[in-house]
Amino acid sequence: MCLSFEISAEQKELKGEVAKLAQRLSSKVDEWERRSVPPRDRIEELAERRWMGPIVPLEYDGMGRGAMEYSIISEELARFGLFGPQPTIQAEKHLLASGTEEQKASYLPKLARGEYIAAIAISEATVGSSFELMETTAVKRGDSYILNGHKSHINFAADAAIMLLYAKTEDGLSIFVIEKGTPGINFKKGDPIGQRMQPIYDFTLKNVEIPETHLLGKAGDAMATFFAAFNLSRIGNASCLIGLARGALGEAIEYARERSVGRNLVTDFQGIRWMVAELVTKIEAAALLRDKAAWLEDEGVEHALETAMARYYAAEVAEEVASRVFSLVGGWGCYRERPFERFWRDAKVGKLAGGSSEVLKNLIARRVLGRERGPSS
Repeated sequence: MCLSFEISAEQKELKGEVAKLAQRLSSKVDEWERRSVPPRDRIEELAERRWMGPIVPLEYDGMGRGAMEYSIISEELARFGLFGPQPTIQAEKHLLASGTEEQKASYLPKLARGEYIAAIAISEATVGSSFELMETTAVKRGDSYILNGHKSHINFAADAAIMLLYAKTEDGLSIFVIEKGTPGINFKKGDPIGQRMQPIYDFTLKNVEIPETHLLGKAGDAMATFFAAFNLSRIGNASCLIGLARGALGEAIEYARERSVGRNLVTDFQGIRWMVAELVTKIEAAALLRDKAAWLEDEGVEHALETAMARYYAAEVAEEVASRVFSLVGGWGCYRERPFERFWRDAKVGKLAGGSSEVLKNLIARRVLGRERGPSS
C-alpha cells in the first residue's frame, strides 16, 4: 500500500473553491438558522458545481467522485456554519446501492442537480433507530404497499421531494421511496437547538398507499443497503463535525489574538496555549481517522469499524472544542451575534444525529470483541 497524507492537486482546488463559496454564503447563516428552512440559495450554488452529487456518476449528472471529495465539501461548508446536504447524499448512496435502473434514472439526476432534496426516515419515537423493534409497517396489497406507523427526528421530511423510508414487511425490513405530496402523511415540525438549517420533523403515516415499483431493492433486503449507505453517511457526518471544530477554534484564535487582559494578550498565557495545542492535535487526529475511513470507502475495502471510530471521535472532539473555546473568547462568546454559541449548539446536536456516541461505542466494541452483547450478569 502506498501511504500518502497529501490530497491531490484537484482535491486541493476543490477545497479552496468550497471554502470560498462557503465564506461568501456564511453571511446568511444566521437568517437561515433563525427561519429553520432548507437554504435554497446554498443548494442552488452547490448544485451548479455538481457538489450536491459528489458520489453520483457523470452519466446521472453528478460529480463522479468519491468519499474523499464528499469529505472535503462537507468539512469546508461546516467550517463556515453551513452543514452539507447529508440526507440527499445518503439517498444517492441508497439508490446507487440498490435502486433499479428506472429509479436511478428518475431520481439521481434531479438530486445531483439540486432540483430534489431527500430525507431518510428510520428513527421512531418509542424505539429510536432499533430495526428489531421498529413499529412502522408496510403490507402488500395487490400491486401496492399500505404503510402505517410513525417516524421521529427526520431531517427535511416535509421539505424533501423524495423520502427513503424504512418499514417492516412480511419479508423483513424494507425501504420505500415516498414522493412529496403522497396522501396520508401528517408532519409536525420540530424546534431543535442546533443544526437548524436542516429542518427536523416527526410524522405519522395512516394507510399510505404507494406502488410496488417504489420498493427500493428487494423486500426484506434493507440491511444490506443500510450498511452500504451508512458507512458513507458516518464519513460525511464526521467531516461536518471536524469542519465545525476547525471553524470554532479558528474563530476563537482570531478573536483571542486581539484580546488583552491587562498588559498581556490572552494567547500569551500558558494555560491557553496548552489548551490550543491540545485541541489542534485532537482535530488533526479526528481528521486522520476520517481520511482513512474515506480512503477505505473509495477503495471498496470493508470499513465499518473505521467509519464508526471516525464518526465517534469527531463528535467527541467537536463537542470539546465548541465548549472549551469559550475560555479563549470569554464573555463575548455568550452573545448571539458571535458564532460561538451556534458552534456549541450544533456540536451538541451533532453528537446525537446519525448515531449517538454510546451507540457507536457499542458498534466499535462488537467489532473488536466479536460479541453482540456484554457478559451476562
